[in-house]
Amino acid sequence: MRANEEEIPSVPDTAPKAVQKLRKAKNKPSVQEILDTIEPPSSTYRPIQVKDRPYQPKLPPGLVTPLDFFSLFITPSMLEQISEFTNTKAQKTERTAKQRWWILTSGAEIGVFVRILLSMGLQSINRRESY
Repeated sequence: MRANEEEIPSVPDTAPKAVQKLRKAKNKPSVQEILDTIEPPSSTYRPIQVKDRPYQPKLPPGLVTPLDFFSLFITPSMLEQISEFTNTKAQKTERTAKQRWWILTSGAEIGVFVRILLSMGLQSINRRESY
């Protein structure tokens, strides 16, 4: 052993004896031969038993329209935050002569825009102008 090398302790082989025996053999066995030496597991599979019960969603009362369901996930404060981010980005963007000046938007306007997109997704009309 060289002076700068440390002695590494040996790790005991925890493989089954049949696999240890195959590792020591000079002729390397095939994968199938190795798999044939391994015993199958002794346990059997049993699925978890769950009592049957009727599905009841726990929703607040008064949810009728798709917008009511949407408002469970997107709150007015989130719409305000979206409008703040939109206004900040628009003010940082440089305008060319052909582009209009940015008029600040609000959370209420973003909410109206989202409602329009929802209704366009729910109603199938051939021409965009018909909306």
